[in-house]
Amino acid sequence: CNHFFDLLFLARLSAFDVTWRELSCEGCIGQDRLGRMLCVVPQKGSTLLASRKLITSDAEAEQDHSKVAQLLAEALAQGSTVLTISEFFHLKKVPELLGQCVRIRALTITNNFVLTHIPDCLRELKNIDYLNLSYNCLAEFSEAIFTLRHLQYLNLSNNQLSSVVGPWERLQELEQLYLDSNLLCGFPASILKLRRLKKLWVLNNPLVSEKHRASAGEFPKASPTAERETDIPESELCTICQVKRAVQPVYTFHDLGGVKSLPIAYRVCSEECQKVVVELSESETVNFSLLQYGEEG
Repeated sequence: CNHFFDLLFLARLSAFDVTWRELSCEGCIGQDRLGRMLCVVPQKGSTLLASRKLITSDAEAEQDHSKVAQLLAEALAQGSTVLTISEFFHLKKVPELLGQCVRIRALTITNNFVLTHIPDCLRELKNIDYLNLSYNCLAEFSEAIFTLRHLQYLNLSNNQLSSVVGPWERLQELEQLYLDSNLLCGFPASILKLRRLKKLWVLNNPLVSEKHRASAGEFPKASPTAERETDIPESELCTICQVKRAVQPVYTFHDLGGVKSLPIAYRVCSEECQKVVVELSESETVNFSLLQYGEEG
């Protein structure tokens, strides 16, 4: 069974106060291999992450940090192309030494339950084509991922991500993307430009339904202060006009990577910009991802 590792993983966590939810696995059940027992994962309301934070002391965090630093030093000295940083339950930050391990092609950083972010030095690992960051506590999406142009496999499942906004069109080699078991409601238009994407996983996310599809309805009026704002962060600009601060998201729905009706979010600042999204959503010939990001040379 492909889920034997999950059983071992759950066994190690049996001491925690965790609520569990059963998921069906057609492969396991079809082969009569105790699919219900093997295919259980933490429910989104699980107390696992909170429990780990409560029992992690500074001394324990420093000890795990030192162990990982030693692991990285050995990988650097050996010129390793494969590196795994896993099951350091008190690790809060990956050492910056990771950025010097430039020969790595496959990187796995997983099952580190208090790890909340990935260091920016990840952008130095230009040769990576496999990146597994699942089963951590990542709450912020790292922009450094978009510098990994050779990436073919990316796993960000079972984290705490509420947004994955960014220039996805830069990852033109990406074939498999796992975003299941996060806190995602929708996806940026740029994700539609992943032309080689074969498989997308988005299960167990609070995705908006098609009842939220963009329509030409009433739009909240912007405050006078908002109209005069300058130096607005790019992430808060209107997707359509790219000038004013967005007031609310509107959604269109598209099929991608085997997923039907994936919600694509557009940030809009006015009723006029919202109408543009509505009009374009009715066209089958429009590449919506071009609205937010231009083609690269």
